[in-house]
Amino acid sequence: VAVKDLMNSFTDGTAFCSLIHFYHPMLLPKKEFLGTKPIVQKISSGVAVVGSSCLKSGEYESQNLSLAKGRVSKLGGIPELFAGIDPFHPQQEKSFVIGISYLFSRLTETREEVVAAFSIQSWYRRSRRLAAFKKKISSARLILNRWRKREK
Repeated sequence: VAVKDLMNSFTDGTAFCSLIHFYHPMLLPKKEFLGTKPIVQKISSGVAVVGSSCLKSGEYESQNLSLAKGRVSKLGGIPELFAGIDPFHPQQEKSFVIGISYLFSRLTETREEVVAAFSIQSWYRRSRRLAAFKKKISSARLILNRWRKREK
């Protein structure tokens, strides 16, 4: 996402989503947030038809923004700095820069923790699947042995 103007680029939420995706791709996959320019098939009376969903202007921006706020709240430890972000009424630039810098520092701090947690979860799931597979194999061997004894 190209950020040309700090205030305008972040107010639609796409830059927030991209920032979160860059540092925590497992937390916010790229396919979940909308790009900066939707593919508009038909425009009539202020309603844009994007794929199969209808979004009024402003709803598009708030969808990305609410998605970013929700995922940031899952990280924890981040105060509600961007509660007043509205695509039509931007904040003061100084408070916005402070909020973005705090978000950036929190994202970089938690990156290693989140990657480690996902690695542990992945290892645990893999070991559980392996244990279940071994149990199925031993059950199948037991059934096969009993069936062979019965045939003799």
